[in-house]
Amino acid sequence: MTPSSSSPSSNRPRQMVSDRTAITTDDSSCVKMSRTRCYENLNAMRSLCESTRPEVKVEVCVTEAEERAPAVVDAARRHGASLLVLGQRRRAATARWILGLWPAAERRCGRRWQRGLVEYCIEHAPCEALGVRRRNSGGYLVSSRRHRDFWLLA
Repeated sequence: MTPSSSSPSSNRPRQMVSDRTAITTDDSSCVKMSRTRCYENLNAMRSLCESTRPEVKVEVCVTEAEERAPAVVDAARRHGASLLVLGQRRRAATARWILGLWPAAERRCGRRWQRGLVEYCIEHAPCEALGVRRRNSGGYLVSSRRHRDFWLLA
């Protein structure tokens, strides 16, 4: 489980990417501390998956890149992943409105909606990709290439 890294460009901030962590910083000590915490969390999740289903091979990969979504897709391609599961959070309505992601503002301003990491990975991943979001009322919303926001009661 060695982190892959792309060549850093001049003095721009770097982003540390995993399935649940994205940190932008210039301070190398902060990156080292965050990387350690990231590995601890990912290894705990891997151990849980392996103890529950020992026949399923789980691999952890942390990649540093400027663009998060293409980095995740490239890592899945490099490692020959058969399934990519991504946690998904929905922004609050106020945040979507402020960022110009509200449909009415989109039509008025003529801006195209900037797709997020999960949507990009679902469309471009070389394997099956699932975006999973927990619902407050119970269950989960699962998105894939074939189904969008499929409700799963688990």
